[in-house]
Amino acid sequence: MSFVQSEHPFYRPLYVRVGIVITTIIWSVVEMYSGSPLWLTIAVGVCLFSIWTFLIDYKPSPDKTPNEEPKP
Repeated sequence: MSFVQSEHPFYRPLYVRVGIVITTIIWSVVEMYSGSPLWLTIAVGVCLFSIWTFLIDYKPSPDKTPNEEPKP
């Protein structure tokens, strides 16, 4: 079981996953310039986690259509 359910259909489009990663990068830069080392550490951790989860290790779930007949 994963911490984030990356197989959820919301994360399927690439632009959603890249948007999450870019948001965490921006958050890290903001914390770096604001001079808050604790929040910078947290933001960088979330950024690295999102890069790993949504770009490197992402495996989309197969499409499931409820009306599809099983093939013999």
